[in-house]
Amino acid sequence: MVCYDIGFPEVARIFAMNNVQILFVPAVWPEYAIDIWNINCAARALENGIYLAAVNRWGKEADTRMFGGSKIVSPEGNTMILVSEKGEDIIFFNIDLALQAKTRIALPYLKDMRVSFYKEHYKE
Repeated sequence: MVCYDIGFPEVARIFAMNNVQILFVPAVWPEYAIDIWNINCAARALENGIYLAAVNRWGKEADTRMFGGSKIVSPEGNTMILVSEKGEDIIFFNIDLALQAKTRIALPYLKDMRVSFYKEHYKE
């Protein structure tokens, strides 16, 4: 999934329905939309019970500043590790797939999804 796609729940849902366990999201997200970035990252991870590795550019292009803020988000929607918003960095994180399995049982959004309800709408 790339950048702006993070704002569309359906994109992440399709990956999750195809048994993706970790979703990587490279992005060039602007500083003025940092709150939207944080909400979208947490929401996509939580609603799909997946880990999300969100990698955002840091620096400036023309008049737009990108804030960095790369992160790993758990299937529960919690930020597990956050890169500094003041420069470049490298992070390492051990993914716990058992936590993902437990989360999907505790929060069964994928299992409880009513596909028939959406099918008619997306036909158009």
